[in-house]
Amino acid sequence: MDAFSTISARGISNKLSNVVNDGADFGPDTKGTKTSGISEAISYSKSGNIVLLGGRFAIREKLIINEGINIFGGQRSILVNETDDFFEPFVLFKPYTYIDFLVADANKKSGIQVGLPNQNNFIKIGTLKVYNVGDIYSDKYGAQSSVAIKGYNVNFDYIDIDGGNTGLLFNECADIRGNDVQVVNCSTGINVISAEHVWLSNFTVDSCRYVGIQIDSSHDISVKGKLWNNASAYPDNKLVNAIQLGKYSSTNENLLINGEIEVIGTGGTAFYIENSRLCTFNLQIVNAPLNVKTQKIEVGIQFGENNHDNAFNGSINGVDKPVVGRPTGKIGIAGIV
Repeated sequence: MDAFSTISARGISNKLSNVVNDGADFGPDTKGTKTSGISEAISYSKSGNIVLLGGRFAIREKLIINEGINIFGGQRSILVNETDDFFEPFVLFKPYTYIDFLVADANKKSGIQVGLPNQNNFIKIGTLKVYNVGDIYSDKYGAQSSVAIKGYNVNFDYIDIDGGNTGLLFNECADIRGNDVQVVNCSTGINVISAEHVWLSNFTVDSCRYVGIQIDSSHDISVKGKLWNNASAYPDNKLVNAIQLGKYSSTNENLLINGEIEVIGTGGTAFYIENSRLCTFNLQIVNAPLNVKTQKIEVGIQFGENNHDNAFNGSINGVDKPVVGRPTGKIGIAGIV
């Protein structure tokens, strides 16, 4: 087999092609296939390198990208969730895989899981885009997630998420290093739960509906980025808390959470913190007029219970209630003693 196995979304059976052999090694006419030929390509590929040609690839049963597979796509090659389970991720990347320019249409269901729990995954993501995720929460199944990262050792360059309940989920994971993340129009933009040693260098949470970035029961988390709401494009989207630390941490505190974050016109409270210790944030919170209409921030920083030895610097501008609650630790916000 060639160094790269190619997969086509076209075929005679789905009436998308008049050509029996369109140049692909696998496709929807591959005998016994339920996933546009992708599962067969993964099973039979000797090189481990798989290229998706242009088209929409129907995924009707969970697609598992096995160890050692490198999968390459493009803007015109799209995986579509046509499974029956609305909550289970329809694509799972197992350890020792590489993803570059993969686009996924979740079709109002769940999106992608990267890594296995409690394992060293050694997964690398170049560019990953997931959109059209469902916005349902179930007590039994939890929230529908666009991208869920689990386990240890995952690196990514760029993740783009549009729509859904939870955009990017870090759950029971450690040693995660990420560069760019963009999350638009989700209920919760970024959710970090029971994680350690997560480094996110540049995120944008745009026009979400409940919480921008939520961190609970986690240690040694470093985040840098911006949250804002575009009220012209999404007039009904208004955050309760742009940044929310420790609200659901119980006695398991957040420890050593560090952030450098801008919050611009998100609505609600810009920064909420409780059950947190030894956290350091540089915050720029602003309601200043912009060319794009935003939501009005009502509270700058709100301190809940059980906070110890935290430090804040930065500025709060144009907010009616800059600080609510009793600060603990060091606070150096401009205009506040």
